[in-house]
Amino acid sequence: MEGEFQRGFRKNWCQAPFTITDPTGQVTTLAYSGGKVSSVTDPAGRVTQLEYDASGNLQRVRGADATAVTFTYDAQHRLIRRTDARNQVFQYRYDAAGRFAEATLPDGATRALASSQTVAVPNFTTGQGTAGNPAPLSATSLNRATFTDAKAQATTFELDALSRVTKQTDALSRVTTITRNAQGNPTQITRPNGAVTVMTYDAKGNLLTATEQAINATTTFTYEPTFNQVTSIRDPKGNLTQIAYDAKGNPLTITDALNQVTTSTYNPQGLLLTTKDALNQTTSFTYDALGRLLTTTDPLARTTTLTYDAAGNVATSTDALTRVTTFTYDVRNRLTQLTDPNAGITRYAYDGNGNLLTVTDVKNQATTFAYDSRNRLLSTTDPLGKVETYTYDGNDNLTKRHTPKGDDILFAYDAVNQLVSKTLPGTQVTSYAYDLVGNLTTVVDPDSVLAMSYDQANRLLSVKTDGSPNQPAVTLGYGYDPNGNRLTLPDPVQITSYSYDAVNRLQSLTQPHARPPRCPRCWLHGSATAARSIPSEANMARSNWGPRSTAVCAIRPLPSMGSMTTCSFPIPRCWIVSAPPRPWTPGSSRRCRWGRRDGSSAGATRLSAKASRWLCCKTVRCN
Repeated sequence: MEGEFQRGFRKNWCQAPFTITDPTGQVTTLAYSGGKVSSVTDPAGRVTQLEYDASGNLQRVRGADATAVTFTYDAQHRLIRRTDARNQVFQYRYDAAGRFAEATLPDGATRALASSQTVAVPNFTTGQGTAGNPAPLSATSLNRATFTDAKAQATTFELDALSRVTKQTDALSRVTTITRNAQGNPTQITRPNGAVTVMTYDAKGNLLTATEQAINATTTFTYEPTFNQVTSIRDPKGNLTQIAYDAKGNPLTITDALNQVTTSTYNPQGLLLTTKDALNQTTSFTYDALGRLLTTTDPLARTTTLTYDAAGNVATSTDALTRVTTFTYDVRNRLTQLTDPNAGITRYAYDGNGNLLTVTDVKNQATTFAYDSRNRLLSTTDPLGKVETYTYDGNDNLTKRHTPKGDDILFAYDAVNQLVSKTLPGTQVTSYAYDLVGNLTTVVDPDSVLAMSYDQANRLLSVKTDGSPNQPAVTLGYGYDPNGNRLTLPDPVQITSYSYDAVNRLQSLTQPHARPPRCPRCWLHGSATAARSIPSEANMARSNWGPRSTAVCAIRPLPSMGSMTTCSFPIPRCWIVSAPPRPWTPGSSRRCRWGRRDGSSAGATRLSAKASRWLCCKTVRCN
């Protein structure tokens, strides 16, 4: 019986059409010629044809839309040339040992890969030779590979005996090292900034723990024995999430750290039927005989219904208000037309490589797109004929954007493709700097400097401005819990604190008011009184106001006042000019604002005598 099965299988494979039926009954048919697949017919009847050269190498793949991709090989059957559906050519070169060495892109840019390891002979004299215990090699050298990009920037990889990466040095000489166990799983990763992540595994290779050593944060996992799926996750704060499965490996319940349960049910085919959240709100799903989603009903009993075309693409979507959106596709399953519920039609057209060429909206207005030989967007033309163009470097980084107004915006990058400058029209340059792991550390524009620092877990620790003329000097600091939630945000005069529940949702935000949010600065000014600082609340009450004087409080220096002295007020207050001045209290008959008693703000910034006798406030307004 076994021999008959093998002979029958071979006959079907080599001569007659071979069919593959998926679990939903969809049939894909493969035809053969000379023992090789000559065509593939999908469940919708669309045919992809495959052609071979005399040596049996795949030479051409022709799609159902008649577009083709062709391949050329050398005498060793190695791919040396590929021509895509837009007739763009990619070429490949190999070294003397037959290893891939270089790819040349359609625009002439190259990607190179070089290896320092020569061919060596395995030495089996010790009886070794397994993946976990490889046989030593005679005449070995350091196994190293170098990838050189189109800008001639090199990244070097050091490999172990099984060609697994153990060290990576990028074009900025930043080094990442990887230590592995006998099964090849990484057990320690050391990043360029010195941050270390340590991992442990069980005998099956499942990750058990991951520890960020710099912040002593460990995440722990457990697994079920049948499918090796995660059954629990304990986060660095000790909060536990648990997952239970049915006999087929479908997740039945997810219980979070607050003991809130999400429950799911499935049909015999393993398709999701219902999901009920912790608030007992249920979302349900139905399917057709092929296992395609037909309806989704939310907890408010609102149903969305889908239909499909012969290829399995969504043909219509009907929402809870019975509004229908219709979709049409080409033979390559690309969306070509969308009809909205108001019968408005949007059309899409593509090139042979699948790039979007035009979008024609419901008003029959077209936006067009053009691409280069590497399928990068070159230009966008809007319905009014306004064109925006794009230029790239060899590594596909955008280097220039030419706007419809004729302005050029320029971009520059470092050796690892990080943006280092942006130049706006008029030579307005913004520059960027990064730390060893790519976190943005400095932004310098024509008006200000912004500096940022991070911990070894890449969490933002501080933001500092430089106090330039257009920007006050401010430093903000951040503190975090082991899960990465922000705990504190200190500004120059107070600390805002945050607390979270066991599932990391913000529970409270506390802003202490023992000190004012910003330190007020107060001055006495008027026609009969020289401008002078008022250092304290007591001095404010005792000050000789004069007949036409005004007290002013502000956050930062006002241009007309020169040097400023900070007040020592515990809480900013408003004052009413009298003899002596007295505090203003909410609910009194007088209003206290930035400005005069009548509520205008004219005198607040000019400090004019016309505003005298009624103005005295905190930084914004009193209560």
